[in-house]
Amino acid sequence: MFKTLPEKAAFKALKRTLQLIAPLHDIMAYLVSFAKLGNCAACFEFPLSPNPLRGDRGGTEGIGSELQELQNMIDSLQSPQDPTRVAQALLLRREVMFLQFDAAVRHLIRRTFLAAGNIPAYQSVTDSMCHGLPALSNCLRKSIFASQLSLPQPLNPRSLQAFELFPWRAFLEDGGLFPVMSSSPDTLEYNMQVG
Repeated sequence: MFKTLPEKAAFKALKRTLQLIAPLHDIMAYLVSFAKLGNCAACFEFPLSPNPLRGDRGGTEGIGSELQELQNMIDSLQSPQDPTRVAQALLLRREVMFLQFDAAVRHLIRRTFLAAGNIPAYQSVTDSMCHGLPALSNCLRKSIFASQLSLPQPLNPRSLQAFELFPWRAFLEDGGLFPVMSSSPDTLEYNMQVG
């Protein structure tokens, strides 16, 4: 894509492209997965409404309206042409979407099942959420090898300094349980269903 550019310029362009594409990929995966679950994403924005959950799948119309809202958000930025600002806005939107889903599963859905007297469904969600929800968050997930080769204190595994000084150790501190093995490239939908 950037092979005609000098090496440093190509690296910078690739880095900016990835900063834009990574959160956009997660947002799209979330929207598609959420549509498959059977509710529209707007259901979690107003959880106190009398009928917050409905059987509306959203489909392409729901995904299209969410993408239009995302475009409006980007257009309303002070500098919508600045890739750094757009990447920050996309990251924030991604985090908000995942936090809304997390809050809905932890509180709204469980409370709804409890109020309806559906104790087995309440218990199922309660038991499953500790497996699916942490994988959707941005919390650190240490490797099983991190206990043997940990980062020196007070370095943060996600800091640039840790990555430059101890790249392998920083990777082990935040690469997941088995960091070099990828059993499934896209587990977002699975984690949303488990959560």
